[in-house]
Amino acid sequence: MRGKCGRDEYGGPQFAMLSTLAGCIINVVLDPKAIFVLHWGMMGAAVATVAGQAVSALLAVCYLLHTKSFRLRKSSFRPRAGLFRHMLPLGVSSFLTQASIVVIMIVMNNVLVTYGARSKYGADILLTVVGIVMKVFQIVISIVVGIAAGAQPIVGY
Repeated sequence: MRGKCGRDEYGGPQFAMLSTLAGCIINVVLDPKAIFVLHWGMMGAAVATVAGQAVSALLAVCYLLHTKSFRLRKSSFRPRAGLFRHMLPLGVSSFLTQASIVVIMIVMNNVLVTYGARSKYGADILLTVVGIVMKVFQIVISIVVGIAAGAQPIVGY
């Protein structure tokens, strides 16, 4: 049985997939039009990406506003100390990990720009290589985290 926003009563994995897919399709369709037809170049690619992300976000908001298991009100967004006391221990280690990665990337990029400019390749090549390595590393880490998350219930049992 379907409700508003195309959501069924058993949850929304299909809706989540379709909303993400809608944003992706909008991005793919708008990219060549914005880059080549409108001659916007990188700005066009950015506009297409933002448009796709905005559509996905609007669909997610539509889903959240029409869910049956809970209701969002203005008071739902008001910070409460008791709630933070329960959430902080769960998320602080992940936050510190992400924050340390950001600090390392900032330091590494500044070092590469400073000392890379002195090399015969220039700073741009070094930054590009680090970007490519980080993307490949992200794929490997995603696979490992997926395997670990999937194996955790089995190992726990």
